[in-house]
Amino acid sequence: MKVWVKYYSVQLPGWGVVAVLLWAAHRWLGLPVWLALTIILVDVVKDFVLYPFLRPAYETNIRSGAEKLIGEQAEVRHSLRPEGYVWVAGERWRARCETSGHVVPAGALVRIVALDGLTLVVAEEPIRDIKPASD
Repeated sequence: MKVWVKYYSVQLPGWGVVAVLLWAAHRWLGLPVWLALTIILVDVVKDFVLYPFLRPAYETNIRSGAEKLIGEQAEVRHSLRPEGYVWVAGERWRARCETSGHVVPAGALVRIVALDGLTLVVAEEPIRDIKPASD
């Protein structure tokens, strides 16, 4: 379901309640029609203005915590045999090599490919040779 559909489907019942209350206030308390219409219009416009600020609260595909690390690069400071610790974004995380029995030496760069609880599953980054430009 689209985010805006979720947001306005939550707002719609509120608009209905306000409309019923304003109709009752007009009928039994003598509230002028122009004032009732102005109040409901302000209520609806308020929800349209607030939508951009409230949209993130209605999104369901947001990655948080360790999920944000998938795809990031990490540095191995002590060999992974195949488990150990890596440093990513200034933090130390428990990690395991993607392929069992694989040893990643200290100083190597790895890519975080998945999570297993709070253990990062990593794959060694291929070494890219930098070739000097030839004239």
